[in-house]
Amino acid sequence: MQTTNYNSYPRIVATAWTHSGQQITYRNLLRFDLTAIPVNATIQSANLFLYSDPTYTSGPGSNSGSNAFFLQKVTTGWSPTGVTWDTQPTTTTVNRVYVPASASATENITVSLTSMIQNMVLNPSTNFGMMMMLENEITYESRNYASSDHTNTAIRPKIVITYTQVTPPDTSTFSKKIDYTIQFIDKTKIPTGILYDRVFPAAGLNTFNQVGRQDTSSYNHFIQSYSEINNSSYRQNTSPSVDMFKNLILKNRNGINIPIGLLNYEFNIIDTLSIVNNQFIINGKFLKDVAGRSTSPYLYRKVLVISQMADYIKTGTVNFNFPNDLYWQNATPIISSLQITAGDNNQVATLTPDGPSASFNYNTPGIKTVKFVVTFSDNTTKTTYSSLLVGQTSN
Repeated sequence: MQTTNYNSYPRIVATAWTHSGQQITYRNLLRFDLTAIPVNATIQSANLFLYSDPTYTSGPGSNSGSNAFFLQKVTTGWSPTGVTWDTQPTTTTVNRVYVPASASATENITVSLTSMIQNMVLNPSTNFGMMMMLENEITYESRNYASSDHTNTAIRPKIVITYTQVTPPDTSTFSKKIDYTIQFIDKTKIPTGILYDRVFPAAGLNTFNQVGRQDTSSYNHFIQSYSEINNSSYRQNTSPSVDMFKNLILKNRNGINIPIGLLNYEFNIIDTLSIVNNQFIINGKFLKDVAGRSTSPYLYRKVLVISQMADYIKTGTVNFNFPNDLYWQNATPIISSLQITAGDNNQVATLTPDGPSASFNYNTPGIKTVKFVVTFSDNTTKTTYSSLLVGQTSN
């Protein structure tokens, strides 16, 4: 019997008995396919139902002692058609489940396996099932239930599992990863409502045209800048979406008439010393506010980005205009006028929002630099640039 396989046996048996004067001990292996349950599921309950085989009883009247048994987690692999007593897998007593002695010869039982099943779901590669074995393998004690091979399908063992699944956070993009990390901070404490840390800084606005710098934009850089400002804002209804903004560009761009776009924004970034200064704390995967902090963890940045709304024009005359719907700002002071220096002869003209356009001539192809000088309402000025590719007009 030590080398016999009982794969098709109609009963689940845990026994210490005798046969022809020889002591015999039976243990049983059970394994359920749990692969349909998501690995991140939380098991609310897992109940194993075992049903008495009416043709074979093992009640207290036939036992000399308690027939209580354990269900122990199996820790090594085994084959249902190949396992024998001599090749039985190893088990662990950690978190094993105790099932008290039977109260009748024909009882059906329900066994809670919640913790064991949770472990198997979390670690599917270690789901080798469980072993049923008597608490005391001393004659005469026995426990018998119908197996999965019993002819009566209604009394075959079953496990009923109730679980919940928390939808994993969407961290598929840079912004979604940051939003997940900072989800618990109070967004109303961000002074400008724009947190530049939320976006990948491809446009480099945290350094662009900052104190002491005069940087060069372009049409593509401008669109990227607008996208980053728009996507890092918690006040989404204050400016058009990127697609809507592009439609505004197309509305204002016609032939040689090229609009100028302007962004004048204040935004915030998280101070790199905010943890050291006890303004934020790291709690697991999350950044959280320190209650009652006396100083702000946010630094201010102000950026001015200006560019013509085309990355390529042909040689000849171009009319630049300054439409109000391509001029977006939250910063003060506001802009009073925009002086532009362009064309091959460095012509100078002043543009005002929705005012008349100015004409410039490009007679030679190449990469051109357009200069902008902004005058603010407090009479301060700021100089910045954009690049423009001029191509040869075909004959």
